[in-house]
Amino acid sequence: MLTGQVANISVANETRKQYQTLRHYPADNNKYCYTLDVISRTRYLIRATFLYGDFDNNNVYPKFDISFGPTHWATIVISDADTIESQELIFLATDRTVSICLSNATTGVPFISTLELRQFNANYLVDVAPGTEKISTRMPIDVSRDERPPQKVMQTAVVGRNGSLTYRLNLDGFPAFGWAFTYFAEIEDLGPNDTRKFRLILPGDPDLSKAAVDIQENAQGKYRLYEPGYYNISLPFVLSFRFARTSDSTRGPLLNAMEINKYLKKSDGSSDGPLLADVAAAYSSAELALEGGDPKLSGKNLTGAIPVELTKLSGLVELWLDNNSLSGPIPDFSGCPNLRRIHLENNQLTGDLSSSLGDLSNLRELYVQNNRLSGKVPSGLLNKDMSLNYTGNPGLRNEGNKGNHKKIIIGTSVGASVLLIATIAAFFLLPKGKKKYPPTKGKFQHGVSTQKLMSSLGDNATEAAHYFPLSEIEDATNKFERKIGSGGFGVVYYGRLKDGREIAVKILTNDSFQGKREFSNEVSLLSRIHHRNLVQFLGYCQEDGKSILVYEFMHNGTLKEHLYGPLTHGRGINWIKRLEIAEDAAKGCFGVILLELISGQEAISNENFGINCRNIVQWAKLHIESGDIQGIIDPTLREYDIQSMWKIAEKALMCVQPHGSMRPSISEVIKEIQDAITIEKGTDAVRDGSSDEISRHSVHSSLNLGGSLDMGASDHYLSIDDSIARPTAR
Repeated sequence: MLTGQVANISVANETRKQYQTLRHYPADNNKYCYTLDVISRTRYLIRATFLYGDFDNNNVYPKFDISFGPTHWATIVISDADTIESQELIFLATDRTVSICLSNATTGVPFISTLELRQFNANYLVDVAPGTEKISTRMPIDVSRDERPPQKVMQTAVVGRNGSLTYRLNLDGFPAFGWAFTYFAEIEDLGPNDTRKFRLILPGDPDLSKAAVDIQENAQGKYRLYEPGYYNISLPFVLSFRFARTSDSTRGPLLNAMEINKYLKKSDGSSDGPLLADVAAAYSSAELALEGGDPKLSGKNLTGAIPVELTKLSGLVELWLDNNSLSGPIPDFSGCPNLRRIHLENNQLTGDLSSSLGDLSNLRELYVQNNRLSGKVPSGLLNKDMSLNYTGNPGLRNEGNKGNHKKIIIGTSVGASVLLIATIAAFFLLPKGKKKYPPTKGKFQHGVSTQKLMSSLGDNATEAAHYFPLSEIEDATNKFERKIGSGGFGVVYYGRLKDGREIAVKILTNDSFQGKREFSNEVSLLSRIHHRNLVQFLGYCQEDGKSILVYEFMHNGTLKEHLYGPLTHGRGINWIKRLEIAEDAAKGCFGVILLELISGQEAISNENFGINCRNIVQWAKLHIESGDIQGIIDPTLREYDIQSMWKIAEKALMCVQPHGSMRPSISEVIKEIQDAITIEKGTDAVRDGSSDEISRHSVHSSLNLGGSLDMGASDHYLSIDDSIARPTAR
């Protein structure tokens, strides 16, 4: 395993020297795997341990997943820098190697301190509680039964001298179905008149208590194994039971060992493994070969055709081949029915878009922009409820009917996102009786440069993009007299058309776009998108070296102006109004807007965030992951419920994850915002009724009770690691 970085931590205890070093990995969308050699059909114990020790000096407790091959094993949650977290798994090897993978870090970065692999011969030690006695023998025990527990385990036992053995176990991860067995062997010398008979007493299940256990009789002799148990039994989180001697028994109950395992649902993804290995082996990149887990194929300088093996991966959910130098046609992916996302942008692919892509029922994203595709976009893709980006392919034409597309076509620039931010506040602040203007009835007019633009736009140009002559724009703006805004994409001027409509005219700077192709993509995009939370795009102009976009004018300003602009003085937006804006904006925005609503800060500011945080995401993440949400809340907010604030902050961080698979769906975001609004309105009602008795901020805390051992009584207790996976059935 050559990826990842080694870090050293200080360990005071001499018995913990193995924890002085650890290996950590990036918090991205990859799996980082250890491949271990094993012997097929052999049972093993594997143990992974994690000691954080604040190795990265961030004091951010990591949370990430560990998996056994394709099967999710456990979620590692670090809650103390000096506490060792441990996970154990018992498995029956079915191949010559096994993989242990780290992935999906939601806080901090994934890391591992030690990884142990042992053939299954562990000894189980049982502490003795009052009223019990520990006994042992050196005599060999016949364990030739199905489960074959270790000899040394069966040579020890605990006996209830007061007539019973009582247990109460906290089984983390239950209620669930489990595999539970007990192991008995008579290892104590009994007198001629002595008998040992007992029953299992399980409260609430009298049927299990009917049968009596006579170890020597059931095992057919002394020093022989008897192993009653259940292959599939429903167990609660708190399991209370006892072994009680019968009325005709002279000796108390005896127990050598007990085992409870929780079933894990095994992911059946191994059939695609050899195919994926063939894909990785086809490339000479050492970096790709050493990644392990799910290879990341974006930006790997891959050349040639898309490997046909990929089209046979029935379990493939996401395909990221963007930013390479792949050529040739897009293959038929009908053999991948589970595909949800296909990213092929920024390659050199040729040919047409196959109509079979529209038959993939689970497909939600198809990005093929900036290739050399030609032909027509199939109507099956245009009418599908998905995100499709095919811009930057001059030879690719729209096959659908004009104005009847049900989908969102995403452009190559961030113009739409900027427009969304600009209109959110105005949507809530404008009067209800806003004047309705009739649509423009003028015909299209084209100059020389416009003809070039129309040529690059192809058949899409006449769909909705209205052309404004430069002279008309100059008249409307009085030769660009009133400047109302500026930014990285250009300067915005106020204007009024002859029909009375007020407009905002954006003159793009020379370096805002990379040539006429990008500008045509922008116009094509804006002419297609119609959303009540977007400023209405009215048209464009491209004359005398000027590239101009024309929008409707919003009287109440932008969200930026109301959060951290001139309109904040004396009339800031309160928290409940910001939540309502967020609820409506969630249908088309990202987590950046949520963070702006919480903090009242602009998205990019070296002055406010410092040299170590380039933008609001990095700045907010640093505070939120360290538990300091107060550090990002807008100080102008006077009253709010801290629980609703946490809900929005945590969801905002999820929305800005780098890969789509890690981000929540829009419906999840909306539900979280609506829950926050409910909390806030309820708090408002309480404030109005008894504001003197209620604290301004509510406090939310949680207590993690793991797989703890309850020592509240004086009987015998046993702690069981219920994270052990059920061995393969024999």
